[in-house]
Amino acid sequence: MNGLTRLLHRLRRDEQGMIFVEAGVVMSFLVLFLILVYDVGGLFVRQMQITNALRAGSQYALVRKPVAGDYANIRAAILNAAPDAAVSPVVTADVACQCADGSAVVCDAVCADGSDRESYLTVSYQENYSMLFKYPGFSKSITLGATNSVRLN
Repeated sequence: MNGLTRLLHRLRRDEQGMIFVEAGVVMSFLVLFLILVYDVGGLFVRQMQITNALRAGSQYALVRKPVAGDYANIRAAILNAAPDAAVSPVVTADVACQCADGSAVVCDAVCADGSDRESYLTVSYQENYSMLFKYPGFSKSITLGATNSVRLN
C-alpha cells in the first residue's frame, strides 16, 4: 500500500470529530425550523391583533353610534387598537339596515309591517404582512384581514 491509500484507509476508520459534523447538520435544520416557527407565529399574532382591533372598533360603535355615515372615529379606534399597523391598511366601515323578516331596507325608511328596522355595522381591516423569508409555496407578502359585524340597535 502506498502512503495515500494508507491515509485514506485510516481516515475512513477514524470516527474522531464525527459528532461535530452530525451536530452541525442537525443544528442547521433545527435553526431553519425555529426561524419558520418564529415567522409563522408572528403571522398568527398579527392576525389576532387585527381581530382584536376590529372588536375595539365595534365596541366603540356600540357606545358612540355613527351619525350620517361618519365612520372616521370608528376607523381611528381600529387603527389605535392595532399595534404596529401597516403603512397603508385598508379599514372600511359600513352600516346596513334590514327589517325583522330579513329584507334589506334604507336606514331612513320604516319597515312595511311597521316594525323597527335593525341596523348592522360591518367593519373590515386588511393589510399586507411581510414574512422574514420567502418559503416554497408561499409568497413573501401575505394579505391578512378580518371582518366583524355588530348590531347597533
